[in-house]
Amino acid sequence: MPLAPELVSALANWLAQASYRTQADFVFPSARGGPRDADKLRENVLQAAADRAGLGKIGWHSLRHSYATALDRAEARMKVAQELMRHSSITTTMDVYTGTLEREKRETPGGLPRRF
Repeated sequence: MPLAPELVSALANWLAQASYRTQADFVFPSARGGPRDADKLRENVLQAAADRAGLGKIGWHSLRHSYATALDRAEARMKVAQELMRHSSITTTMDVYTGTLEREKRETPGGLPRRF
């Protein structure tokens, strides 16, 4: 998966301080070095951050929808988005994951010619 240089730098800084550093270790391990419980992580970290940001209830799947929409807003080709999201069908990427923003819905009609 391609990563932004800023994220690569942040992960490198994290790794420099991490207790577990081998290739086989998890990037964000539990206290025992194994995988973290996804439900607890969502509840204690992801949802806590969403609450602070005023986003309401979110889950791991929300991030996939946000990623697809961000790719669309960045004008990534849908075929690229499909492959980055690892969907077997572009229809899944377009019809299930990619959403629109309310601002776009409000602004788009104003950009149409007045004669229609």
